[in-house]
Amino acid sequence: MSRQYATNVSLKLSATSLEDQPLEAMWARYKSALDYSARVVLGKHLCAKKRWISQATLAIIDQCRQAIRRGDAEKYRRLVGPRRRSLRHDKQQWMEQVASTGENRLLCGKVKDAFASFWRMKQKCATSSALLKALDRKLFSDRASVAARYFSTLLNRPTQSPPDALISEARASTPDSTTDTFLPTITEVYKAKNKIKAGKAPGVCGIYPEYIQHGGSDALRTLHKIVTQVWKEEVVPDEWHQGIIIPLYKEKGSKSECSNYRGITLLSVPGKVFAHIILAKIKPTLLSHRRPQQSRFMPGHSTCDRIATLYNTA
Repeated sequence: MSRQYATNVSLKLSATSLEDQPLEAMWARYKSALDYSARVVLGKHLCAKKRWISQATLAIIDQCRQAIRRGDAEKYRRLVGPRRRSLRHDKQQWMEQVASTGENRLLCGKVKDAFASFWRMKQKCATSSALLKALDRKLFSDRASVAARYFSTLLNRPTQSPPDALISEARASTPDSTTDTFLPTITEVYKAKNKIKAGKAPGVCGIYPEYIQHGGSDALRTLHKIVTQVWKEEVVPDEWHQGIIIPLYKEKGSKSECSNYRGITLLSVPGKVFAHIILAKIKPTLLSHRRPQQSRFMPGHSTCDRIATLYNTA
């Protein structure tokens, strides 16, 4: 399936030439090719409200829904039994898998991860559509608009002018000649896209990490052209600036208080690839200017090793 997807992406990208096109047109063409090929090859995916429901059970549930729409009561009655047995089997398999994972983590001494696995088997209460309090402390049922106003006020702050000392120091500084400022190579783009974790939600553009990772050589070359164009023009596509804020309940406090929700932002996956390219270019310079005592975010310098050293020497 991965090879078929890469072939469809290549055919879609080769249909029109991307040479001498503006950045937004090139980006739109690339995004359309990935999305169209994924829809053609993968088709419509049946989504389950519970993760432990298998695709076979979802197919039976879909047949039951179709029988209800057609008014075929006989077929619906025949499918009720298999649906119930398939759901019971899926849940049992899932619980055994979670329990086995938790036991293995306990044996390895990972107590926190083990209890996180066991907690997944806890029956969740039915979610309630609680009202949210706006900034004026009034309750509203439109949760989306209230959350949008709250996070807009929380994240958007007035622009502060930098101190004069910082401005003068920046003017007096000299560029670091050791920092790589050349155009990104296709090898750098390849390494950056492989650093994106699979199974993550897409941003506004709708491109999943798997779309890029399994797109093939033509998709990689097109992404390299886009990154090169961005590097030359110093302007990124508009969708790389945008993000989708998802409010997550902190599991404490009143659900009507917006402050009890933590917002996460879903960014564009190709934009993350570009960010990894920039990080790879400036990382050697950053590491050379860090203190030797720094442990966190340093390759080969684990915080656990430093804690163990302090414990043994104390």
